[in-house]
Amino acid sequence: MKQSPDTFLVVAVCFWLSGFAALLYETVWLRLFSIQFGTSEQSLAIVLSTYMGGLALGSLLAGWWLSRDRNGRLASRPLLVYGILELGIAATALLVPTVLWAVRYVQIGLYGGADAPPDAGDFSQISFAFGGAFLATILPTTMMGATLPMLSKHVVYQDAHLGKRIGALYAINTLGAVMGTLLAAFVCLPHLGLFRTILVGVAINVLVFLIVALILRPTSISTARSEQEPIRSTAGRAGESPEPPGTRMPAGSLPAADWVLLLIGCSGAVSFVYEILFTRMLGHVLGGSLFAFASMLAAFLTGITIGGAIAARLAPDRHVASRGFFYAQCFTALLALGSWYGLESLAGWINELSLVRQTESVPRVLFSVLLLVPPAIAIGMSFPWAIRIHARGEHDAAGSSAKVYACGTIGSVIGAFITGTYLLPMSNYQTTLIVAMMGNLIIAACFLFWSQIPKNHFALIAIIVLVGGWAFPTQPSELLRVSSFENYVRGGQLTFVHTGRSATVTIHNQAGAFLMSTNGLPEATASPKGSMFNWKRTTNWLGVLPASLFPEAETMLVVGFGGGVAPAHAPDSVREIDVFELEEGMIQANRIVAPLRQRDPITDHRIRIILNDGRSGLALTQRKYDIIVSQPSHPWTAGASHLYTREFAQLACDHLTDQGVFVLWMDRQFVDLDLFRSLAATMGDVFEHIALFQPNESALLFVGLRSSIDWTQKNGRELYAVCRSMSDRALYRQMGLNHSHALVAALALDDEGLRRLSENAPITTDNNNLLAMKRIRSDEHERNKNKITEAINEYDPLVRESTIGRTFDSDARLAILLRRFAAGRDRNAERLLATIDDLSRREFAQGYLALANKELEKALHHFQLSTSADPSYQPAWVNQYLVMRESVSANDSDQESLRNLSASVIEQLRSPYSAIAEAIEAMREKDYSKMKAIDDKLARFSVENPVFGTAAILRVQWREIDPSSGSVRSRGQENLKLLESCIPYLSEKDLAMFRLRAAVLAGRPKIVLTTAQMIAERINGELDPLAVDSGEEQSWNRFDESDTDPVNLPNMQIKLQNCLTAIAPLEGDSRVARSRFYGVRMMINQALADVQQRMAN
Repeated sequence: MKQSPDTFLVVAVCFWLSGFAALLYETVWLRLFSIQFGTSEQSLAIVLSTYMGGLALGSLLAGWWLSRDRNGRLASRPLLVYGILELGIAATALLVPTVLWAVRYVQIGLYGGADAPPDAGDFSQISFAFGGAFLATILPTTMMGATLPMLSKHVVYQDAHLGKRIGALYAINTLGAVMGTLLAAFVCLPHLGLFRTILVGVAINVLVFLIVALILRPTSISTARSEQEPIRSTAGRAGESPEPPGTRMPAGSLPAADWVLLLIGCSGAVSFVYEILFTRMLGHVLGGSLFAFASMLAAFLTGITIGGAIAARLAPDRHVASRGFFYAQCFTALLALGSWYGLESLAGWINELSLVRQTESVPRVLFSVLLLVPPAIAIGMSFPWAIRIHARGEHDAAGSSAKVYACGTIGSVIGAFITGTYLLPMSNYQTTLIVAMMGNLIIAACFLFWSQIPKNHFALIAIIVLVGGWAFPTQPSELLRVSSFENYVRGGQLTFVHTGRSATVTIHNQAGAFLMSTNGLPEATASPKGSMFNWKRTTNWLGVLPASLFPEAETMLVVGFGGGVAPAHAPDSVREIDVFELEEGMIQANRIVAPLRQRDPITDHRIRIILNDGRSGLALTQRKYDIIVSQPSHPWTAGASHLYTREFAQLACDHLTDQGVFVLWMDRQFVDLDLFRSLAATMGDVFEHIALFQPNESALLFVGLRSSIDWTQKNGRELYAVCRSMSDRALYRQMGLNHSHALVAALALDDEGLRRLSENAPITTDNNNLLAMKRIRSDEHERNKNKITEAINEYDPLVRESTIGRTFDSDARLAILLRRFAAGRDRNAERLLATIDDLSRREFAQGYLALANKELEKALHHFQLSTSADPSYQPAWVNQYLVMRESVSANDSDQESLRNLSASVIEQLRSPYSAIAEAIEAMREKDYSKMKAIDDKLARFSVENPVFGTAAILRVQWREIDPSSGSVRSRGQENLKLLESCIPYLSEKDLAMFRLRAAVLAGRPKIVLTTAQMIAERINGELDPLAVDSGEEQSWNRFDESDTDPVNLPNMQIKLQNCLTAIAPLEGDSRVARSRFYGVRMMINQALADVQQRMAN
């Protein structure tokens, strides 16, 4: 049947639209299946297998039907059948969401109601999910698979068209898939949601049907039929080849048809090994967002498109196609090796660039995806050439294209399954690459052996083997350091790599601190033994906060294990803790560092780890929990974003007890104001009572409750009183929750404030997941943070008129202000300042803020105004004295007048506050016997008192230098205990050197090393002008350990030299690993060299 070029062009456009719609559907179905059945690797493998299996089945059925019914009415009109198939795809695609929902409903009915959440690996559940996915997608995917054979029969009417036109259709369809992938991720899903994106695909399929109907209007059909008849009459039998004599090859010169199909199947399997391997590797560079995945898939498909187009132009006969197929296999292996080293070089470039400035995402994405294109081009060439080799003539076009397409697709399914389930998890990146390259070379060798191609082509295989041996791929160390997470670069020694089924887990040892990451994204830091407790650490609060809101809680569920910090910090009153974790490698990583870390969650008998998607597993149990904590890392990724929707919040609410508490983690850097408001609105749409907590300036902890809580009664003393064990009491002391109003200080927004802030904000749903679909630009992070902070401060219950606000007097507000300032929420503290009615407390607070900013004159002025307003307010007098004393040492020209003012202030001090001045004078005069008598008075200050930290540090200083205060070891132990009580009220910077000296006295080498390391890291951060400190720690009390100069280089040098002196005796100590000692010493020496270089310049 002869066709005009215009007709072929129209058919090509239709097939481009078909590819476009097919990838729209695949993208949506992947997300739908993840929502219904979870994001575990098995779930994704099931979707891929059923999708591609349907394509293969459709192709085989089409080829079988065309060969059986050559002269049938429909078989003779393949373009009409194609149009009907497109209409069928549209109709059945609409049913997929409904069928998946029904399957999930049946699954919950059959497997739900379990006493505990199940693991994901249960065979019956996997089989059911596979059957459900097959049932939902088999009809549309089968019809998709049948389209290429139908169009092949339509467009091929002479032997010369076999490679060219089928290859062109293949390339055009793949190009449509590229556009469908990109448009789905970047346009349709963000703006239309899942269901309306399906409607776009349906509209495209219907449009294709209408175009086909227009082409096949009655006049065209009759003409086509009359033109086709002569061809039928001259056609030979199915097994005969109608090739012209010049293009036919001798019998036995080419592999039998079955061998060609086998080889293209193997080639399809190998191609998916490469796709999965490079997609996983590029995840380290680009991240796991929908946009990153779409970019990588589009790059791979673009290469296949180019390869298909090239092969279509270079396949005039089977001779050329045979050579081309051989070369395609060889060059796939060679180009894949080149892409491997290109990716490693790119990773090294990113790591180096990240040390001096932010690496821009656009060049990073561009260079990354371009590395996928060369091997993909070689992969794309194989399909058209395989068809040209297999087909014996134009009448064999449809059957050959169907068989080749089906075999290639089946091979792809097998390759994807084996790679994701066995090859990668049981080996590593470099082994997987070697296996894939060997697969290509074996395919090339087999083809060469069975074909008429001169056997001297074996030399090319030998050359590639030699090149591969010379450039043998090793562990990609640079890639394993790089991260898509802003400017994050891992230093230290790579001690663990696990290429799991869903993620690659790594551990980097940074002088004893263990950084755990998945696919390049930082997950957790396991602090080594001897580390200082961080009361502001978000994961610590995730364990303590919900139990503080519901002290009677006994059961807990945590979604996301990470470093295990959150469940490990749940109070002992919580007796059972279930934890969902997707990647088994994270558990292995935690087991490796367990003996070396400060707090080990693996040995906590309360914790039961469930390897499953949290949402999927929770839906299959009837168990209810007192506490549910959702802490999925990096919320924009595929495995985490579905845990922020209304549907998951409702699922969590349904699994809470009557007094239960749900906590949802978010970080301020991952959202803008609109997304923040959307999350709040989503929580408010499900829970009757909501709140927001901020234990530090970056964390956003959304709390949902099934019953109301009287926040005014939630003070530190009440929480401390209900602690059921000594370890709980110690934990609450470390968190500073034995201080009155400490929990209220962490409360950022109450129910009323959070609802007012989120009024009219859109709800995040499964259909329209705003968090997954919205890209947050890195250059807008600071502006977004400021907007969120201002919005929170505006609706703060202590700032606006509220029930909570009316509860607290000026002293309580001052305590809350100081606590929030210590947590890094300085802007909120400034807003809260204006709400303190008492003039004396308000002036004291202003003086404190000025003192923290090193504005001594301003601070003194406000402290003086505070004592003028209330002469009995002793903390203001104490701070006046401390500022004046520091000013004496800083101002040589006016020391006499300052001493006189200082003496007049001392006269106003009353016991026990006078003990502070007495202690300072006694220390200056080295009157240790007097200091010993004062120590009892200093111990009388409670942690609620603003001068508690000053008094505690004076007690520490006395024990450091007075031998009569006890034995060396006991003095050190007492000081460590005193300093631990100061952690929530003094900054690490204030405490570090005191802790170092105390640890030396106490003979605690691990504390010595961790503290010296902390000092060196902090100095490195202060020296680096690009270092970002999220929430600079503020101190409640400023003492003479603080630097008056923001970058005091001589002071830094002294501190680092003292660190070296402190750790020197530990060399060779059997209690300290040699590598740990050398790692810390190297870090200190590097920091010291940087300081000395800065001083020299």
